Amino acid sequence: MSEKPSMDIDSVMNMIIYLHGPDLHASVQLHWCEFRFGTAPVIANSIWIPCYPYIGKDTIFTKLNEPQKSSDIYIGRNFRAAEGGTKNTDIDYASAISFDIDVVRPKEVPATLEQVQYASSIEEQLIKQIGAGALVMSGNGYHVIVRLDHIFDVRGRREWFTDACERYCAKMQDQVCYDERKVKFDPQFDLARIIRLGGTVSFKYKESPRQTTFQIVDDRCLPVETILEYAVSPPETVF
Repeated sequence: MSEKPSMDIDSVMNMIIYLHGPDLHASVQLHWCEFRFGTAPVIANSIWIPCYPYIGKDTIFTKLNEPQKSSDIYIGRNFRAAEGGTKNTDIDYASAISFDIDVVRPKEVPATLEQVQYASSIEEQLIKQIGAGALVMSGNGYHVIVRLDHIFDVRGRREWFTDACERYCAKMQDQVCYDERKVKFDPQFDLARIIRLGGTVSFKYKESPRQTTFQIVDDRCLPVETILEYAVSPPETVF
């Protein structure tokens, strides 16, 4: 009998710190999600963890287990200005971009180990192309997360920055060789995107929960200026 997956709090902490930095004093928003209408996560509950570097991983572990234990835990990729905010207009600062490569398979059917391994090889190509990034194994595929070299203020220029991210992500995707019959890219250029928290358990398929992982592949950061090279119009507001 296989061992029941459980939370890896060290991976959880490493991913939070990778995304938002070890010295940040702000709160981090986490979401408990359910899959009510297919494969897209629906936020069922959210909490804020204040000053996470200073309250200790034991406290975070307790907080993560307070809501329903059979729900999937996600984290906002960028900083939210409003508690519970889920729209691009709730994002004040960008800290990372991300890509999602999904295994092509029938709905409600978990990916096989061979399929996940192929997806991993595509993610590694992408990280090499970008020159920075970390992997989150989501249970049925991988997310590539790439942190920016500095926190970028998007207030008053959200659409402009989102458009630049979309163009940059499309260019990076075009540089990767992959079989469209085996994997597909899910665009993740929107600022309010939530992504699975590595180190937690995926309950997307209730009968086969899976341990998720977080791994830093290339610890370098992506210069914001590299993304801005893909901007095609002036921002709404220039600070």
